[in-house]
Amino acid sequence: MRNILDRWFPDVEPERLAVRRGQFHQVVVGPDRVVCLPRTPAAATRLPERAAVLRLLAGLGDLGVPVPRPLESGGEEYLVLSRVPGEPLEAFADVATAEAVAARYAELLATGAGRSRHRRTGLPPGRLQRAEGEGGARQAGVGRCSTVAR
Repeated sequence: MRNILDRWFPDVEPERLAVRRGQFHQVVVGPDRVVCLPRTPAAATRLPERAAVLRLLAGLGDLGVPVPRPLESGGEEYLVLSRVPGEPLEAFADVATAEAVAARYAELLATGAGRSRHRRTGLPPGRLQRAEGEGGARQAGVGRCSTVAR
């Protein structure tokens, strides 16, 4: 891991890096990029697909919301992303609020990525189409690796 951090944050003082530990990833947040490290074998298995979905979204042009761009993929070991500007979200006081925010986020992603069918052809077969019937982009594996510290 030290090699990755030295390569992607060569001139950044360690105190300027924030490390966040989520359920599935450890995330190192720098001024302009983020390194996402999986914490579980399942999260590691999903990392290359996340990189593919983010590359596809970046290629769609302006979606009306910032989308992190994959800068380097280390397969199942790590993913380096551009940092999306913003502030960390504090924990929600109740489950209903968290679910409402997650639903809106999934709706925004589904709307932006789903503007036209021909734009979705680069997704892995069945992923977004199946997700449309099951609650949106969240089910398609979009949005699980955040580039804003939590």
